[in-house]
Amino acid sequence: RFFYNVPGVASRHNHFITFRLVGGPKAGNMYGIGATVILYGERRIIPSSTSSSSEPTTTATPYHQFRIKSSHQHASDCLGSLDERMSFGLGTDIVPHNVTVRWSNGRHVTTMDLSNWTFQPEKYPIVLGGE
Repeated sequence: RFFYNVPGVASRHNHFITFRLVGGPKAGNMYGIGATVILYGERRIIPSSTSSSSEPTTTATPYHQFRIKSSHQHASDCLGSLDERMSFGLGTDIVPHNVTVRWSNGRHVTTMDLSNWTFQPEKYPIVLGGE
C-alpha cells in the first residue's frame, strides 16, 4: 500500500505550533536539553448533524502533547543541518490553551498562556526561555 503526500494540501487545513527553547548562559544549558514541553488544549469536534433544523453542538475534550528535548536534537547531521525547534501538530480541531516547560534542572517551570493564539506560521518559532 502506498500513500501519496500532496505538498501544500494538508498545510492549508492543518495547523501546527513551534517553540524554541532558550536556556540561560549561567545554567550551562543554552538549548534546553533535557527539558519537557507540554502543550495543553482541547479537541473541538463538531459532529455531523442528522437533523437540518438544529444547530450542531461542539464537543470539547481535554488534550495534551509533550516533547522532551534530547541531546541528539541539538547535534547536526552529516550535512550540517540543525533544527532546534519543537513542533506540535494541531490538525484542524485542536485548540491550544497553554504550554508548560519543565527545565532539566528541576527548579524552573515556565508557563505561557496561548488562549489568544492564532495560526501565524511566519511568527514561528515562539521562544521560550527561563532556565
